[in-house]
Amino acid sequence: MGVRLTMAGIGMCVALVAGCGAVTAGEASPSASPEGEAAGTTELPDLTGQQVCDLLSAETLAKYTPDARISNGTVQSTESVKQALCQVSATDGNNFRFLTVEVNAVLTVDMNGDMVDGTSAETAASDWLASQRAGKPDTADLNGVGDEGFTTFVVDEADGRTEASALFRGGMWGVKAVYHGGDRPNPDDRDNKVYLTREVLIAALTEVGTEIATNLPSLTSGGATTAPDGDLSGDMLCETLSEALIDRYLPKPKTGTSTSSYGMAECRWNSAVPRPDSPGLRLRNASVTVSAVAQNPEGDYEKAKQDAQEDYADGPDKDGPSKGATAEAPVDLPDLGTAAFLVVGHSLVPSTSARITVLLPGSRLVVITYGGGDAAELDTGDGNTNLGEPAAITTEEATEAAKAMAKEVLSALP
Repeated sequence: MGVRLTMAGIGMCVALVAGCGAVTAGEASPSASPEGEAAGTTELPDLTGQQVCDLLSAETLAKYTPDARISNGTVQSTESVKQALCQVSATDGNNFRFLTVEVNAVLTVDMNGDMVDGTSAETAASDWLASQRAGKPDTADLNGVGDEGFTTFVVDEADGRTEASALFRGGMWGVKAVYHGGDRPNPDDRDNKVYLTREVLIAALTEVGTEIATNLPSLTSGGATTAPDGDLSGDMLCETLSEALIDRYLPKPKTGTSTSSYGMAECRWNSAVPRPDSPGLRLRNASVTVSAVAQNPEGDYEKAKQDAQEDYADGPDKDGPSKGATAEAPVDLPDLGTAAFLVVGHSLVPSTSARITVLLPGSRLVVITYGGGDAAELDTGDGNTNLGEPAAITTEEATEAAKAMAKEVLSALP
């Protein structure tokens, strides 16, 4: 797999799929509802990255990103925020095209998570569009594509790379499509790149945006939620844990997913609830990643185990972002899959994390992580200085939770 996973990389915060202008609840300011939508939407339907990819036809993808690799991810999924994206990349070494489509919906909520009276998802989408346009030096109206549409265009001063975006609203949904690319006229001169012109980029985004706007109603009428052809997806992985396990180890989680067309899927859970016995928050996170490993799955598994052993041997004296973190020696788990091992790590946050790596028949690697700690409350608002002490979870909790997750995940995988 070519990537060394150190335990310091499994802390209390898990990075989500890279977004294109993330939206968070409460960002939008209350304003009048868009004309004709005074009632507005006060409940958000589920949204997945696969649904966003399904807004684009195979013909459109073949035209603007031929022979592409496609990835999708659910960036945020809560009662007040839905955000997902589809990323398409096509390159043959001399020609390269990249398209990213983000779709989001948000309800304006107060500090307690309650919806602000008089607002709606349609209003929040309009406010998001206004915030995305504000301060942009090169924008133009995009008529005939959704509502309130506009385009942006930028040129990188360092290398001349061009990029254009199309943004618009379709009902409750805010949409942002970003397109860039270019060609190398001389294969022997890789530094000589001719980037796509403004006219080409805007024309492509107009066609892409029109198709997306036409298909947006499918998001509220029920679209595809799993990867095509029965492939494993991040959304499917999120369904592998039982409600009982989530309630016990990851109460009230926020989830994120990613799915790629080249054999990888992931689901992430992040839980932050009040500590029961002192001020502050109980922070827990977990993830399940399934990789369809290529030529040498046994070798990749052994490499991951060797990296874990080296991480243990290095102790706290390692350099880089893992400096100061420690890992326990890897332990074989003979009852899981073809082969499996567990490693527990401790960071300076403080946080303790457990990671189980499992080799399955059919050239699949499964990585299951669980970790976290208890954080001191940042501000009580009442002048109270007894904020509680931060503390890592115990090795026993991390190990118990990771093993429980592994049992349920492996039994649910197709």
